[in-house]
Amino acid sequence: MTIIALKTYLNLTYRQIVEFISFSDRLQKYLKIKRAPDYSTLQKFFKRMLNDMFERITKQIIAHLKIQQN
Repeated sequence: MTIIALKTYLNLTYRQIVEFISFSDRLQKYLKIKRAPDYSTLQKFFKRMLNDMFERITKQIIAHLKIQQN
Protein backbone atom coordinates (compact mmCIF):
# COMPACT_ATOMS: atom_id res chain seq x y z
CA MET A 1 0.00 0.00 0.00
CA THR A 2 2.89 2.34 0.79
CA ILE A 3 4.31 1.87 -2.70
CA ILE A 4 0.94 2.68 -4.28
CA ALA A 5 0.68 5.82 -2.14
CA LEU A 6 4.21 6.85 -3.13
CA LYS A 7 3.43 6.18 -6.80
CA THR A 8 0.39 8.42 -6.59
CA TYR A 9 2.21 11.17 -4.69
CA LEU A 10 5.09 11.25 -7.18
CA ASN A 11 2.70 10.93 -10.15
CA LEU A 12 4.60 7.96 -11.57
CA THR A 13 3.52 4.95 -13.61
CA TYR A 14 3.77 1.45 -12.14
CA ARG A 15 6.93 0.78 -14.12
CA GLN A 16 8.47 4.09 -13.01
CA ILE A 17 7.81 3.47 -9.31
CA VAL A 18 9.37 0.00 -9.57
CA GLU A 19 12.44 1.50 -11.24
CA PHE A 20 12.58 4.24 -8.57
CA ILE A 21 12.50 1.65 -5.79
CA SER A 22 15.03 -0.58 -7.55
CA PHE A 23 17.62 2.20 -7.48
CA SER A 24 17.01 3.21 -3.86
CA ASP A 25 18.59 0.92 -1.29
CA ARG A 26 17.47 3.30 1.41
CA LEU A 27 13.82 3.10 0.31
CA GLN A 28 14.01 -0.70 0.08
CA LYS A 29 15.37 -0.80 3.61
CA TYR A 30 12.60 1.52 4.82
CA LEU A 31 9.96 -0.67 3.15
CA LYS A 32 11.70 -3.78 4.51
CA ILE A 33 11.92 -5.41 1.09
CA LYS A 34 14.91 -7.06 -0.58
CA ARG A 35 13.93 -5.96 -4.07
CA ALA A 36 11.24 -3.97 -5.81
CA PRO A 37 8.09 -5.89 -6.74
CA ASP A 38 7.17 -6.39 -10.36
CA TYR A 39 4.97 -3.63 -11.74
CA SER A 40 2.21 -6.13 -12.58
CA THR A 41 2.09 -7.21 -8.93
CA LEU A 42 1.36 -3.62 -7.94
CA GLN A 43 -1.31 -3.26 -10.63
CA LYS A 44 -3.06 -6.46 -9.56
CA PHE A 45 -2.90 -5.48 -5.89
CA PHE A 46 -4.39 -2.05 -6.59
CA LYS A 47 -7.17 -3.48 -8.73
CA ARG A 48 -8.02 -6.17 -6.17
CA MET A 49 -7.88 -3.68 -3.30
CA LEU A 50 -10.38 -1.39 -5.02
CA ASN A 51 -12.79 -4.24 -5.64
CA ASP A 52 -12.48 -5.56 -2.08
CA MET A 53 -12.92 -2.11 -0.58
CA PHE A 54 -16.00 -1.45 -2.71
CA GLU A 55 -17.55 -4.76 -1.67
CA ARG A 56 -16.86 -4.16 2.03
CA ILE A 57 -18.25 -0.63 1.91
CA THR A 58 -21.36 -1.81 0.07
CA LYS A 59 -21.97 -4.57 2.64
CA GLN A 60 -21.60 -2.08 5.49
CA ILE A 61 -24.05 0.34 3.87
CA ILE A 62 -26.56 -2.44 3.33
CA ALA A 63 -26.17 -3.59 6.93
CA HIS A 64 -26.45 -0.05 8.24
CA LEU A 65 -29.59 0.65 6.24
CA LYS A 66 -30.97 -2.79 7.12
CA ILE A 67 -31.56 -3.65 3.47
CA GLN A 68 -32.23 -7.32 2.86
CA GLN A 69 -30.40 -8.96 0.00
CA ASN A 70 -32.23 -11.54 -2.13
